[in-house]
Amino acid sequence: MSHDEQERKLEAVPIACTLSAPAEINERRASIEELFVSVVEKSELPDGYEFLFPSDDNHARRLWQFVEAERKCCPFLIFELVFEQASEVGGREREIHVLV
Repeated sequence: MSHDEQERKLEAVPIACTLSAPAEINERRASIEELFVSVVEKSELPDGYEFLFPSDDNHARRLWQFVEAERKCCPFLIFELVFEQASEVGGREREIHVLV
């Protein structure tokens, strides 16, 4: 899908979270806060943010679950997960990149 097609598709999606019950919202917020405590690095991009997480299997699974849940309640968000090999590169372990 081209960038223009993606933008047209997004224009049809309301920019609003579908969670409405306070308990749902609080549970989701706590889950996100718990996951994002482990952010290694955060960068602001021209069209969003990039978060780097440790590249272990636990984080990979939790990030996948995070994206699945967010796609259900906030379909206007676009996510990109980039899983690098877990190996030493330039003196530090590679991370999982999450672009929002």
